[in-house]
Amino acid sequence: MQTKPSARREWVKRRSALFRAALAPAPRLTVSEWADRYRHLSREASAEPGRWSTARAPYQRGILDAFSDPLIEKVVVMSSAQVGKTEIVNNVVGYFIDKDPAPILVLQPTQQMGEAWSKDRLAPMLRDTPRLRGKVKDPRARDSGNTLLHKALALDTPLPTPEGWTTVGEVRVGDTLFDERGQPCRVTDLTPVYLGRRCYRVRFSDGEEIVADAGHLWAVERWVVKKRPKPHQAIVRELLTTADMVGRVRSGKRFRFAVPTTEPLKLADARLPVPPYALGVWLGDGYSHRAAVVMEPADATEVLGHLRAEGLDATIRPVAGRGIVEILLEPLTRNTRRGADGRMIAAEDGVRGALRSMDLVSRAGSGRSKKVIPPAYLRASEGQRWDLLQGLMDAGGSVTPQGWCRFVTVLPALADGVCELLSSLGIKWSRTDTPAGGIVLGFQSPSQPVFRLARKRERQRIPTTNATRRRIVAIEPERSVPVRCITVDSPEHLFLAGRRMVPTHNSFPGGHITISGANSAASLASRPIRVVLCDEVDRYPASAGTEGDPVALATKRTATFWNRKIGEFSTPTVKNFSRIEQSYEQSDRRRYHVPCPHCEHMQVLEWHNLKWENGDPETASYMCEACGVLIEEQHKGRMLAEGVWVAENPGHRTAGFHLNSLYSPWARWSELVREFLEAKGNPERLKVFVNTVLGQTWEEEGERVNAESLSGRREKYRAVVPDGVGLLVAAVDVQGDRLEVKVKGYGAGEESWVIHHEQLWGDPGRDEVWQMLENVRTRAWE
Repeated sequence: MQTKPSARREWVKRRSALFRAALAPAPRLTVSEWADRYRHLSREASAEPGRWSTARAPYQRGILDAFSDPLIEKVVVMSSAQVGKTEIVNNVVGYFIDKDPAPILVLQPTQQMGEAWSKDRLAPMLRDTPRLRGKVKDPRARDSGNTLLHKALALDTPLPTPEGWTTVGEVRVGDTLFDERGQPCRVTDLTPVYLGRRCYRVRFSDGEEIVADAGHLWAVERWVVKKRPKPHQAIVRELLTTADMVGRVRSGKRFRFAVPTTEPLKLADARLPVPPYALGVWLGDGYSHRAAVVMEPADATEVLGHLRAEGLDATIRPVAGRGIVEILLEPLTRNTRRGADGRMIAAEDGVRGALRSMDLVSRAGSGRSKKVIPPAYLRASEGQRWDLLQGLMDAGGSVTPQGWCRFVTVLPALADGVCELLSSLGIKWSRTDTPAGGIVLGFQSPSQPVFRLARKRERQRIPTTNATRRRIVAIEPERSVPVRCITVDSPEHLFLAGRRMVPTHNSFPGGHITISGANSAASLASRPIRVVLCDEVDRYPASAGTEGDPVALATKRTATFWNRKIGEFSTPTVKNFSRIEQSYEQSDRRRYHVPCPHCEHMQVLEWHNLKWENGDPETASYMCEACGVLIEEQHKGRMLAEGVWVAENPGHRTAGFHLNSLYSPWARWSELVREFLEAKGNPERLKVFVNTVLGQTWEEEGERVNAESLSGRREKYRAVVPDGVGLLVAAVDVQGDRLEVKVKGYGAGEESWVIHHEQLWGDPGRDEVWQMLENVRTRAWE
């Protein structure tokens, strides 16, 4: 029987083991291991839906794992059809989204094919692979375009920065924005500007409006009723696209979705000319032309104590006959000094001098106020901004009977500054313009008092949860505008957008995926991409517009990444014109060797070793190149499982893989023979067979010219112009820096001879070049 101490030790031992296991770092997975562990095949995209298994086509393991090999920079796959090439691309995309987030570019031959791949392949994978859900938004059937490219905002959307403001159109990689906790975050990537996207105007309960495309992501909260353990309301947090919420904004009389407010912006203390509380008091109810504030006597004494605590030598002076007092922010003797002519002039030091240096003091009697909140105060530290707000509210604020805080002014510029100040402190506010020209700002502070005056602070009420979130009240279709997406490095992948600093989501954590067409030069513009996957490269146009080879353009975008990965996939086409063949020849050229089940000889499966009898495809079997024994197709599974990739050019940083359909577990040898017999004798069908079954380039038949025979037909002229020439013709090609002249001689029977070729260098706009041409034209020929 086990004693209590030993049982205790056993329990501690088990708990310690579990604790160590929980803290142990996750093992680094290769792409094939990730796919075997997490990948799910979708019903509409695969004939074999369910969990992925690399063992189904073992040759895929080497291709997949090359993308997670740090010594491999480029992977080239020249293959036939029916070997799972598309699923290899999908697995690589899923791996980098989940395990190694990075900017990804998937390049298809055309933009339309890119959209088809996004909808038919990528979207089902994101939906049915739990590991990928929420990292790239799962698209809804009623918005099939959600996965295309990025989740974007209009270019004129304001974005707060530590220095002030920028916009979605102006922001650059490396710039600093803020996340939902108010912490600075860095822009890690930007998409190109997209046109023609379906856009909506999202309206919030506090008056904010943001224009976003249909696929833009929003981190929202939704109220639901739960029945257990007893009926109650609960908040569910979701990641939804704009299109997900269209038509679902209301649930009865209530608005369904809400976005939480930001926490106060976290910034360092700033060196400010006037203490923030003092500036707030002056802005709230001070004279626009001097450093003094009008106030009730009871409040003035308390405010005076706060000003003196900030180091100001402030004093109180009664205003005769009015029952109010003035708080002088500095002694009168500091406001003036005697000039050289003996007259008193304004001093430039002290509070008044500081206000003047910030261009806040207006000329006495002008009737115009320059009161605004200087930018330095709006991006000061959190504590300094609270001091500023408390000064504003002590002097110019009030509290309603319901406990709401209000600030009233007739100065639009000051109102705008207060609005920005409230937003930077995570306070939701509303703005009302009165018929008399006043501006009323109403708000509730969810975190701390906005007053220092005791009588006002006591009336301020603790707000409800509505003060910490803004509801989405409408999502309306908007005309399409230019949009782009931003990626930031914040932990929750959120950044603040709009004048009221609304938290909004970027693309998948740490990266994004761009799906483009090789025929679109604009989508291949220079911007950093770490993972480039070029699918069906032999179907790409020779040039993306006028920009040049699309593969070269896409590859150039990886130049700044030391850990770049480039993939080229394609079925080959015509010999000497095939991109994938050229890339494969420049790689380590791997072939998949499988063992003979009879003699264990390792060999590459070649078409010429496939045999059949009397034109009957059903008799197809493979002849071992070593022992000559026929191998039945039933052995193919074991052969594939024991196969290995062998490189002809080992040590190269480009891994090249060649496969034909003889290896495919989805293509029976008898079916391939039948396809060959049907194509035999028809050059066009045979070309398709060679490309899509054998994975080889097609060489066009035709007459060939023997180089030695052509060289032997050369002849020497005894003179410049040989016998038989009856006419000399000069052809001139005008270039920007020269004239190209060729003189040919023509004789009987249309026989011709090249007589002379010359380059006349110079500017064709000058007479000297044309004079040289005239000398050629009038020359005597021997």
